[in-house]
Amino acid sequence: MDKKMLESYAIWAKKNLEQQVEVSLNKIGIHSDTDIKKMHISGDIATIDGDQTSYTLDFANKRKSVVRMVETDGYSTVISETAYTWFNRLIALRFMELHGYLSHGFRILSNPNNSVEPEILKNLNLVKFDLSLDMDYCDKLKSDNRIEELFRHVLLKQCQVLSKTIPMLFSENTDAYELLLPNTLITGESVLTKLLEIPEENFLDDVEVIGWLYQYYNTEQNKLVYNGKLSKEKIPKELIPAATTIYTPDWSVKYMVENSLGKLLSQMLPDFDTKSNWRYYLEDTTSKQEKTHSMSIEEVKFIDPCMGSGHILVYAFDVFMQIYRFCGYSDKDAVRSIIINNLYGLDIDKRAYQLACFAVIMRAQKYDKRFLRTLENEELSLNLSHFQNLHIENVNFLDKPIQSLIEQFKNADTYGSIIKITAQEGLEDYLESYVPTIDFDDEHEKHYYKLYQILTQKYEVICTNPPYLGSNRFNATLADYTKKHFNDEKSDLSMVMFRHCVDSLSAQNGYIAFITTSSWFSLSSFEKLRKYIIMNYQIESIVDYGTELFDGKVGHNPIVSWVLKKSHSIKKSYCY
Repeated sequence: MDKKMLESYAIWAKKNLEQQVEVSLNKIGIHSDTDIKKMHISGDIATIDGDQTSYTLDFANKRKSVVRMVETDGYSTVISETAYTWFNRLIALRFMELHGYLSHGFRILSNPNNSVEPEILKNLNLVKFDLSLDMDYCDKLKSDNRIEELFRHVLLKQCQVLSKTIPMLFSENTDAYELLLPNTLITGESVLTKLLEIPEENFLDDVEVIGWLYQYYNTEQNKLVYNGKLSKEKIPKELIPAATTIYTPDWSVKYMVENSLGKLLSQMLPDFDTKSNWRYYLEDTTSKQEKTHSMSIEEVKFIDPCMGSGHILVYAFDVFMQIYRFCGYSDKDAVRSIIINNLYGLDIDKRAYQLACFAVIMRAQKYDKRFLRTLENEELSLNLSHFQNLHIENVNFLDKPIQSLIEQFKNADTYGSIIKITAQEGLEDYLESYVPTIDFDDEHEKHYYKLYQILTQKYEVICTNPPYLGSNRFNATLADYTKKHFNDEKSDLSMVMFRHCVDSLSAQNGYIAFITTSSWFSLSSFEKLRKYIIMNYQIESIVDYGTELFDGKVGHNPIVSWVLKKSHSIKKSYCY
């Protein structure tokens, strides 16, 4: 994998896409939060103040969608969210076309013969039913040599099809994102033509490439908060993802997953050959004799509460698949069970959530070639979610259970997975009969109820690379919250996350795998935490990575990865 090329592309693509989105906004009379030109409709014609062009009613409705986004989220946020959404979609489509995962079998972005015109444009008659194409319209565009316009039309149709199977990435704000898609894509120096310059083999090894591109897309903001003018400042909530997200190298992921999930599963199935399957597994002859876990594999719940782009979840998927196969399941049944029963994930960053969903779906597709078709025909949802605040007025007019649900997620986009949620008896029964109001629609209900469910369960395995941030850089909201709920750990966000996970999310006899700095080993500020760990948990193993794992982005302390078991049993531990 050419990481230098991936980094160069992602940094360039972010800048280019944001510029193109702003051009598109300006073109339709939106110049800032306060400078939004009025639109007038007369019959079937729409016009914008200061613009002599006449528009259709369809355009007018799409522009209204954009205006609503700007009024709700702000001009700069619309630019950044639209840019990263199209970035995510394009790299997802590139991955899918190279792995042959698109239902029609043709490439949507490129041509295997290196032609400028994507392969699908030469085969529109063969995909017209798959993409619901109006061939008269397509033929007209082609005869007029409006190839860019034709490609945009086909690309948007492909996104509509994928919205049925990967809605978290391809369906939200469809009208707005359609209107703000860059006009030039297949010619010149565009975000697409530059993407196609990356050698195909970078996308063929694994879905890991998606995670690296996500990490590199954040490079500018990452540098701003680590080395730039904000390196000593409080971090505003909109920059918390950039300040706390660091991609986890593959081998450290494997160590954590194999020695947490793998350790648990090996206790359940002593005859499974761990040595030939897991390279980083630390064999412990006593663990197989303990037999502390007698549950079935369908009952094992694994969560990454800071999932990023899904790297840890994807490898956990692989480990689960090995065990399901060992137990005699078909790949199809195993994939379905893993999605429904085993894998859970959360993140504070919506774009990371989009890519994590995509990564997990692609892993499922790898094992079950009909999985995307299954998603299209069944209501099968992932147990993954992200945190956001709701823009709801008149909360007092909502029913009490909904009010309580909303109140619990106040400032959720600042707290992320350290948010404390109290279980509400009867909430599930209430929501089954609940009729959404204009203030709280069905999608909001589903989103927050899924978060509620994930945060009020216990997990047999918790495995994550947590957010790194010292308390000197907490904004006021985060500082007050951690002081109130995590006073013994409040000096470091990664240790706050650890304490919340072991107290609120971990099942008894469950495993907890974390990457942190080694500062908690010796600093006096963590003395109470050390005593708590020693009294309540068995340290299974610790690996010292030195200072280079994250390129020095989390200070000069060595980075360590460690696995605990929520058990009072005493046995030999290992340090590497």
